[in-house]
Formats: sequence, C-alpha cells, structure tokens
Amino acid sequence: MKLRVCLIPHLPGHDVSEGLFNMRFLHLNWVALTLCFAIVRVYPQEELVPSFRTQSEVVLVDVVVTDKRGNFIGDLKLEEIQVFEDGKQQKLTFFDLRRRAGLEEQLVSEIKPLKPPQSALSRRSIPITPMDRGYFVFLFDLQSISFHGLERAKDSIRKFSRSQLAPADQIMVATIRPNFHIEMPFTSNISRLENTLDKLIYRGFEQASISRFLEQMDHAFARMEGGALDTFDPGAMGPDRLEPALEGAISEAAVSGRDILVGIELKIDFTCAAISALSRHLGSLPGRKQLLYISNGYPLDVKHTLTHLISQRAISYAPGQIIQIHLATNNFMSGTGRTSNLLSKLKSAVNQANRSQVSVYSIDPRGLMTPPISNAGNKGSGSYLYPSYSTEDLTAPHQFLASLSLGTGGLWFADDNDLARPLRKSYRDGREYYLLGYVPTVVRKAGKYHKIKVKIRRKGLKLRYREEYIEEDPQETKTVDLANAFKFPDLFKDFPIDTQISNQKGKLKIQARIPTNAFTFSSEGKKNRCVIELFGALFDRSGKWVGDNFYFAEQIDLDFDEIDLAKFRRYKYFVPMAEQVAPSGPHDLVVVVRQKLTGSMSTSTHKFAFE
Repeated sequence: MKLRVCLIPHLPGHDVSEGLFNMRFLHLNWVALTLCFAIVRVYPQEELVPSFRTQSEVVLVDVVVTDKRGNFIGDLKLEEIQVFEDGKQQKLTFFDLRRRAGLEEQLVSEIKPLKPPQSALSRRSIPITPMDRGYFVFLFDLQSISFHGLERAKDSIRKFSRSQLAPADQIMVATIRPNFHIEMPFTSNISRLENTLDKLIYRGFEQASISRFLEQMDHAFARMEGGALDTFDPGAMGPDRLEPALEGAISEAAVSGRDILVGIELKIDFTCAAISALSRHLGSLPGRKQLLYISNGYPLDVKHTLTHLISQRAISYAPGQIIQIHLATNNFMSGTGRTSNLLSKLKSAVNQANRSQVSVYSIDPRGLMTPPISNAGNKGSGSYLYPSYSTEDLTAPHQFLASLSLGTGGLWFADDNDLARPLRKSYRDGREYYLLGYVPTVVRKAGKYHKIKVKIRRKGLKLRYREEYIEEDPQETKTVDLANAFKFPDLFKDFPIDTQISNQKGKLKIQARIPTNAFTFSSEGKKNRCVIELFGALFDRSGKWVGDNFYFAEQIDLDFDEIDLAKFRRYKYFVPMAEQVAPSGPHDLVVVVRQKLTGSMSTSTHKFAFE
C-alpha cells in the first residue's frame, strides 16, 4: 500500500467546499521546511474487544436525593454528605447542586464548587454552570419489542413531549433494528419528533427471543404427545433413564434452544456496544444526559434460562425424575453460552455511561404482564397453576434492564401500564441533582472495581447514584473505541474530516482532508507530537467484515519544534492519501482517522460497487 500526504494552504478566493479532486494541492518540500514526520505501517494487532477505563483522575458522581414521597431535596449542605470508595472516606473536591435553566430556583447560595487540584482536572474539565439544557435520547430496541409495545411507547412519548418538555430541551431518537441508526439527531422541534415516531414501524425481529423459544419448545413437546418422537433410541432402559419420547422432546427443544441462545447473545453483545458508543458520543454534552432505553430486555444468563425452561416443562411429564431431567437437559445444552463475557461487556457499557454522565432509564413497554392461570391442557399431566416456565418470559429479560439502569443511577420500569410515569420520572431526575467529585486517595490499578457509597446525615431521605466503577487500561479504551467506530461510524465525529475515494485503473485511492486546527499536539520540552492513524475496513452489504484484517492501516508521526508547528498551523488542511488494490463487487468502506495520543476519532462511510 502507498501513502502520501500534502498540505492545503489558505488560498484567497479558494472555495474550500469543492471536492478534493477539484482542489489544487500544494505538495510540500519537507526538507526545506524542516517539518519532520514518519509514515509507519500499522498492522492490525489490536483485538477488537470492548473494554473501557476511567479516563479521569476525578471521579464524578450524580446523586438524586428525594424524600419518601419522591420530592427532590435541594437544600443539602456540604457537611451533610459523605462519600466512601471501597470503605474509605474521600475528600470532596467538587460539590454542586445542578438545576436546569428555566426552573424558578437557582443555585443554592450555600453550596459552592470546591476547586479541585489542577493536576486532577488535566484530562477532564468539569462544568460548573447549573444552567444546562435537558438532553433526552429515546433508544428503541426494535429487535426486542412487540408491535403493541412499540405503539404504546410511541403514544406515551408524544403525550410526554407535548406536556413536559421545555423549549430548550433537546431530544434524539435512535433505533437498534438490528443495526444501529440515528432516526433523528438532537432537536427541540416537537413536530419533527412526532413525524419521526410515526415512521418507526414494527420490524418483527423477535425470532431470537424467549417468546419464540417457548413456541418452539411447545412444538417439540406437542410432537412427543402426538407420538412423533417415539423412535428415539432409548438404549438400555432402567430406573435412571427417561422415557424415549420425553428424552427426544428434550433433545429437540435443546436444538432450538442452542440456536436461540446464539441469537440472543449476539443481540446483547451488539446492544452493549451500541450503548457504549452512544454514551461516548453524548459525553461532550454538559450535565446529566437521560437515555431512555425501550426494550423487552434480555436474560443475562441465557443458557441457564433456556435450560431451566426445558427442565420445568419436562418435569410436568415425569415429576419423579427431576434429577434425570436436569442431567439430560444440561447434557443437550452443553457447550453453549458465554455469560461471563456478556457480563463483562455490560459492565463496560455501564462504566462508559457513567464516565459520560449518562443515566439509563429502561422501559419494558409491554405493560402489566401476568402468567396464565392454568396450563394443564398444554402440559400433559402437569397441574401447576403458576409454573416457573410460564413466567420466565416475563422476568428473565428484566435482568438486563435492571443491571443497565441501576448501574448508571437510573431506574427501570416493568409491569406498568402507565408508560408516562417513567418518562416523567426521568425528566425530574435530569432537572435537579447533586454533582459530587473527588480524587481517589489510593493508587489506581487497571481492571479493579471500586465501590462507591454516599451517605447523608439527614434521616428519612432516599439516594440514587452509581455505586461502582472500574479503573481500566487506556490502551483497552482506545481498542474498543476503534472497534465501535467501525460498528457505529455516525457516533464518532470528534473533528471534521472530508474523505473521498476513487477507482483509478484498479487502484482505490483514499484522501482524507483534515483541518490543521483539529490536531491536538502533546508538548514535551520544545517538542510537539501528534500521531495520526488512518484505518479502513471493508464490509459486505449484510454488514459483515470482509477479510481477517484491516483493508489498510497506516500511521503518521508528526514531530515538530515550535517553529515547525507554527509553519504547520499556517496551512488549512492536512491531507493523507492512501492507495490500495480496489476490491470487486459491492462493498461499504469505513474510514477511521484517529489521533492516537488523545483517542479522538472521526469516521466516514462510502458505498461502491466495482466490477
């Protein structure tokens, strides 16, 4: 692969809105200008596995304080609050009551932000104004929602937006369907919101769900009752062996269960990545952001849930062989499931949301759900009035909703026909809260979880806040951000770029125009350094990564003294240009430009079909 660069100067009368191929390039004589940088091939040795770290020495905690009736308490004083990390009390360096603009009350005069040490804020600035506008993101998980649930949620949001939102509040609508898509960027236009909601339709992506599995399991046991499974080889029958037909039904249900399990785990994996990327995207906005995640949810231990469902169904036919049924079910479901990996990704998503001051409010839009009163006609000799298998579809998916919300200081709502209630609650929480900050007194260690506990000396009050965070490795953060940039390119626009591609005699040429004022240089003595990485990946039209590695991966090391940096800044654009063999057929090319030292990234996507 070839890679070269050029700089585009400020030209009088030059139309910078023209495409790169219509521009006049000025190729620099690097020797004359003594601007030294290196172009280094970067091979894709980074494993694209999500993981995050806390990127600031200051730990920020949003705290919502209410009385028993749910009314916010806005007159707390500094001496009434204590914060502990891993059981050790921390000294607060920041204590502020946040109230959104437009409220009658303003900042309580007795509560003043305490100025933290400058070193502690070197990598993160803390906003100190209470006049934040509200930011609300409605994330519809269309791969885990029913038609009626979607319509109920849309209707509630329409009513909420008309009656509750202030003129300055900003709303975004996004969907997972199963790819991630921003349906509406931030706006305060209620009419635009309603038009966007009208266009959201039920997509029928519930094939990989607990409900679908119950249908397939019912079919397997119905075939058993009809005598279609009596050819199952029983081997040597004995007291420790199940009836052949029952064992056959368990086996057939397990085959469906393994397929469903893979589908659900892929959904959880993608949803965690989407929430992480979306939270990072929202992190640059001031104050507490409210992410309203609308979904039926997912069980966190999918294998355990499906195995439990099969066992409970089979026990109704042979209540005296519980142990044998559990052994058979576990045997047929063996070799599947990756619960620990999914839990790690969920915790990483929660940690990213907390770093970005994003609180998740999860809403199951199905409303009040009740199990069937009797299922004896559908369960052979079973006669349980409320069998656990019939409620698993209702309760197991709430594990994901609860973990996501409680971990970010939000709330989760289920079994409630009043969907306006969670919307009102999230809105009130975003209007008023306390922002606490402290610099941990112990040495940080990557990968370690830290428990947070907030205490208030005033009695009878309820507190809600995030209760833990993980100190993660910065390289792992950059690795997962790079992976997510390819998955969710619309969410990674940290600085402006204009990328264009062309096919010239079988060679694909890529040009990325970047404003020179977008580069962040790190200073060390008289040296100023910025490392630019240029990545590209090909995807087929189904969204699958093409090949085993990046399509291209290059690194440009800019290393200037003060004089050369000033010369560099005089130019308007820096343009790395890469060349690679053009692939055949239709593809999507995602180009990612990353400033390695800061981790900031911007992406662009191009569709092409070369013969």
